[in-house]
Amino acid sequence: MEWRPNATKGGPNPPWIVSTSGYQAAVAAKRRGVAADTIAAKLGLRIVADFGQTLRADRTGQFFEALADASDTPSFAWEAGCSERMDTWSPLMIACRGCPSGADALRIFLDYWPCVTNAYEWIGEERSGEAPVVLVLRSGPLRSWMRPLVEFDLGEFITVARALTRPDLPLRVELADPISLARVPATLRRSVSVVPSDRTALQIDPELLVTQVSPSQPLASRLAVQELDRLRSARQAGVLFQHRVGQVLRLHLPHVRTAADVAQQLSLTTRTLERKLQEEGTTFREVRSHVQESLARELIAERPLKELAYLLGFGDARAFARAFRRWTGVSPSEFRGKS
Repeated sequence: MEWRPNATKGGPNPPWIVSTSGYQAAVAAKRRGVAADTIAAKLGLRIVADFGQTLRADRTGQFFEALADASDTPSFAWEAGCSERMDTWSPLMIACRGCPSGADALRIFLDYWPCVTNAYEWIGEERSGEAPVVLVLRSGPLRSWMRPLVEFDLGEFITVARALTRPDLPLRVELADPISLARVPATLRRSVSVVPSDRTALQIDPELLVTQVSPSQPLASRLAVQELDRLRSARQAGVLFQHRVGQVLRLHLPHVRTAADVAQQLSLTTRTLERKLQEEGTTFREVRSHVQESLARELIAERPLKELAYLLGFGDARAFARAFRRWTGVSPSEFRGKS
């Protein structure tokens, strides 16, 4: 049997992750004496302890890596995820920790995962007999910014699974990425089987599903589920404003390309548009850049450079080429050659 999270309709541009992930990383870094707020500001991130606010997923991954460098701790993301301090738990973790059984916790986790990020997903595989339950990462190619986010997830999974059962619950982590494999902290290796694999997954002993426990913080868990329901309804309804802005740009570039242009299309003032985007942890420039990048990748093989630059709202081909190199690390001609 395969368990899948409820799919969201659409999603904001660019890929997002909840702000609490960044907040948990910031708290862990501050405990190591790292100036996390300064690093976040340099990346254009506004870190808040609010599960309803979102951050750019790629920049959040870069934030994790910068904190690891500043703290001289390659295993930083793993260790931040393994924190058992309740002051950094997200509503999803609180909801899982408050379940009466491991099976309930796993179902809540998979059901509400779309509230956490749209950058990648975890799915659950339940095998017949006594085989373990497996959480498997499903994504495209594992980009460098995704690596610390996935490591953080796995740390949280391990912490919650053991909190619901016992500290020595057998667990097996499979890692397809050699860098993540090398960064697993020694303390975790002593208690978890970590092996190279062709996938990224966490195998959980079936004991987790049948164990009945006394829920931890049951009131907090119920409130967390109510918040998750509210957020899921909002996101499935397409309430996230940056997605609407991205749709307008995608449909109307190059004729609509400024914040004032988009605000007019949405019957808003420019100031209101910018405020709404700020509340979601992004800016108009970031949303437009993501849309331009997405369209550029789609059209680069079939449109002349000058025409593509015009269609995406750039002043000339040189400006487009500079932006394209910033997005991909290569020039348009080099990108075409690799396609």
